[in-house]
Amino acid sequence: MRACGKIGVCRVHQGPSFTNTLTELTEAAKSRTPLLVLAADTPPRTLWSNFKIDQGALARTAGALVERVRGPETAAEDTAWALRSARVERRTVVLNIPIDLVEASADPPDLPEWPALEPPRPSERSVGRGADLLSAASRPVILAGRGAALSGAREALEALGVRVGALLATSAMGHSLFAGHPEEHVEEECLSRACGLPREPPPAHTHHQRPREVHPGDKEAHTGSEDLPE
Repeated sequence: MRACGKIGVCRVHQGPSFTNTLTELTEAAKSRTPLLVLAADTPPRTLWSNFKIDQGALARTAGALVERVRGPETAAEDTAWALRSARVERRTVVLNIPIDLVEASADPPDLPEWPALEPPRPSERSVGRGADLLSAASRPVILAGRGAALSGAREALEALGVRVGALLATSAMGHSLFAGHPEEHVEEECLSRACGLPREPPPAHTHHQRPREVHPGDKEAHTGSEDLPE
């Protein structure tokens, strides 16, 4: 689901049923999985109930966004807003729905048309810096992730690999993007070009220097050439 370009949707009951989702909810939120969780919730006017917990606080602690259906007349608008947040921001969103609203009726909604969003582009300076690093690299590697898979960048990255003599590799979220390509393997590299990957520090290792990285989505190129401890 993380790399298919679609939004996952699931529904759970209130209280204990919601708490059973916390492990999966945390994993989805940390990996920025576009997911909409429709969660039944205790009505605000209910003072005493074995199912009454602060589901919003639990969801925020797990890293998810939280929205709430305010009433029958705003149900469609609230749901559309939560769905848009999941799609545009690639976030896990919990939409709490008070159970006393489930059988309520409302007039047909009049939802606004959301404007289309253009994909972000790196600055010319970042592109130039990346080109300079690739030109100077002796053993470049093109490392493609979820962003490359979602944007359909296989042909462009393969063409770039041929032009600069780079090996091709993928992260777990970009798995099989280069399936069948003769250069789909990795060796110890001097330069890695991370395409569609989150910028995170690599695990500790014994090399004196971290591989140099360029992230096309950055406004400025990140070279990642800091020295690492032994």
